[in-house]
Amino acid sequence: MEEETTNIGLDVDEMLTQISQLVQFNQLSAQIVQDLEQSRWYLAGALVFVVIICFIYILLLRWVVVPVVWVSIAGLFGLLGFSLYLCYKNYEYYRDNPVGLYQTTNLKGYAESIFSKKETWMALLVAGAILILILLLVVIFLRNRISIATALIREGSKAVTSIKSTIFFPIFPWVLQCVVMAYGVFIFMLILSIGENAFGVANIKNDTTCDCGGLYTEEGQSCDPAAFALQCRDTAGGACKMAICHFTGINNPHSVVYLHLINLLGFFWTLFFISGVSDMILASTFSRWYWTFHKKDLPFFTLTSGIFQTLRYHLGTVAFGALIIAIVRVIRVILEYIDHKLKKFDNPLSRAIMCCCKCFFWCLESFLKFINKNAYIMCAVHGHSFCKSARDAFSLLMRNIVRVVVLDKVMYTTLLQLFVCIDFTAVLNL
Repeated sequence: MEEETTNIGLDVDEMLTQISQLVQFNQLSAQIVQDLEQSRWYLAGALVFVVIICFIYILLLRWVVVPVVWVSIAGLFGLLGFSLYLCYKNYEYYRDNPVGLYQTTNLKGYAESIFSKKETWMALLVAGAILILILLLVVIFLRNRISIATALIREGSKAVTSIKSTIFFPIFPWVLQCVVMAYGVFIFMLILSIGENAFGVANIKNDTTCDCGGLYTEEGQSCDPAAFALQCRDTAGGACKMAICHFTGINNPHSVVYLHLINLLGFFWTLFFISGVSDMILASTFSRWYWTFHKKDLPFFTLTSGIFQTLRYHLGTVAFGALIIAIVRVIRVILEYIDHKLKKFDNPLSRAIMCCCKCFFWCLESFLKFINKNAYIMCAVHGHSFCKSARDAFSLLMRNIVRVVVLDKVMYTTLLQLFVCIDFTAVLNL
């Protein structure tokens, strides 16, 4: 009897805990919705303000990109120089004030024991000095490449300011991708619901007054709710007090796995297809701007012409490129799932193999994305097929690999500072 009372108490406590968590979640959701509703105009104002600041920055980019890049490089050298100064001061301090060795199993104490040695700070000092020397040589020998990168950024600023509609165009692909994500999750939930409902017996061992006529005797045994209610009765002839036939899940057929894979492939394929179409449209638009000798003769509906050209001639090219990346992404998801299942087995060899496979396919996906984007550009300019455009793009990139790397890093530094400034001004505006 005491055991039954204890089980009932545990069930009540668990039920109360779940109800409390549900109430807290509802309260938190209501608070979030209320805060968003109260601050919707502030958020809208901040969004408009950020768009204006971004547009002004793009307008000024042709003049400020050179000082921004060189000030960033100077700031990097200043930061590294200050780090060398700190390393030397710590080396000097621990040289004059040596710390005794002590045993510790604490990670924090182990780190403190390492950084309390003068040899550690000397090694950091030497490594920092070598890094500064390498960066200095890189800047000296690649100064012409950096100048070319800044010139390309200025030309990009001119193109964007000439076709102002391209600033707002990325909103539409983003909305489409959000719709695809919602639809993919909806299909995922529908696939999960495929199958028959499964029911299992619970508390049959604890309920000593419940008699099922030998039909249900084990915990978790499959049961039918109607048959359980008909066959299982307590000693008084009523329904069982503790033993129940409750819902345990859905028995999915084996074909559900293949449906999930098809849904996953279609999900990633559609997302990458939308992104590729966006890249192709912008590449077609800016190629028209570049090959127009007198920029004043540029048509007003240049972006619309790029959209028409992409939808008319290049959808197959984009679909093929997106399919390649989608297949690699599905393989990565499968590897993540396998890795999750293998974590219960402490096998260093399997972990090493999975780590190598995941790293390889991550690198392969990043490489294919880079090649695809440049292949779309070559296809928009010359109108060739995907394979020929990818081959031409790869050949062009390899012939100018140093310029590509420098341009990528310079653009990353410039845009990073843009994002930091925009976020800071948006916070101040709020």
